[in-house]
Amino acid sequence: MRTITTHANPTTGLRGANEHHWRKRAACYGMDAKLADALFFPTPRDTRSIDQAKAICGPCPVRQACFDAAMDSGSDHGIWAGLTEYERASWHAKTRARIDYNRIHAFLDGRAVALSHGERKAVVRIACQRGWDAERIGYLLGHNLEYAQKLMREAEREIARAKNATNTTPEAAANFNATPLDHERPAELGNFGTAA
Repeated sequence: MRTITTHANPTTGLRGANEHHWRKRAACYGMDAKLADALFFPTPRDTRSIDQAKAICGPCPVRQACFDAAMDSGSDHGIWAGLTEYERASWHAKTRARIDYNRIHAFLDGRAVALSHGERKAVVRIACQRGWDAERIGYLLGHNLEYAQKLMREAEREIARAKNATNTTPEAAANFNATPLDHERPAELGNFGTAA
């Protein structure tokens, strides 16, 4: 007997941390490794290499995926999506501070999504609220049991503070896990997707 499996949660459109199939469509795919290193990881004063790398990246069909991969991996060296590390610095800062509950819930549902520090803390908080044990949280985040227990204690204190805050209105307490609106991007850099 065949069984048809359905997924209760629709796909989120998020690229998984281990999904690299886009690289085969990149304009730089198949380049000689030494040339690629010289062009995409130049010294800061090597403007000729930087300009050549940007010229390759400009019409690249997977520029968006390249940018997202740089943000998710925290890669702050080299040229990614036609942007130098200096040009990506503000995006990296936003990515490290990002709290996107779509990413968090996708991660909790089993997707391999790269999470920021704040998102990892939110995962622990939600897991505590769901009654998960330290072993499960540790496995999920790749931590040992002792560190997972420490994270759980911190999350439980945070949850208790949020519930017991005297100046918190019932509406604010109810919105403790609400999805924040953090998708604003500087207009001068354009829209580079979901990573930042």
